[in-house]
Amino acid sequence: MEKDSKLTSIFFLTYVVYGLFYVFDGHFDFVVPYPLIVLFVPILCLIFFIMSIKTGESVFFIFFPLIAVQTVFESIDPSEDFAYLGYLSAFSALTFLVSNLVHLKSWKSYKWLPIATFVSLLGSFIMYFVKIEFLIYPMILLLVFSLISLILNKNKFEIPAVIKRQYLVICFMCGLMVTTLIAILTT
Repeated sequence: MEKDSKLTSIFFLTYVVYGLFYVFDGHFDFVVPYPLIVLFVPILCLIFFIMSIKTGESVFFIFFPLIAVQTVFESIDPSEDFAYLGYLSAFSALTFLVSNLVHLKSWKSYKWLPIATFVSLLGSFIMYFVKIEFLIYPMILLLVFSLISLILNKNKFEIPAVIKRQYLVICFMCGLMVTTLIAILTT
């Protein structure tokens, strides 16, 4: 499971270091390569899907990156409507909930964490489809709850590897999105 964390950290640090090059290059703006979000998330999901293909929880890694794939397809052909990919990606919230309910015993007294994370994930999908301007608020909550879950793992409870990968992907996506939105708002 340490490989998963290292892989996710490498992806995130690559993303942030690219933004820091602009600060040290004399532009004095933290510019992140937000188009890379649509590449990094599906690649990481593909890797985690292959690593956990034997479990039913790996279905999450099929649905979750579809929101990024929708963005790529819409940028390639803006005349087409690829909203169905976004709606399909919302099934990742359902698969996330089911996989966490199956392993609810492993959360011990922290059973509220997967529920709070699911509510934040659902809120993120709702904001994406209804009012994208407010997307940052559920994303921040989702980032906080997934980080708390990852930090407390191994110390207070032991979640299965595939569930940890789900939290890593969610945390990674939210970290990228929040960093990008903050960089866009401050420039």
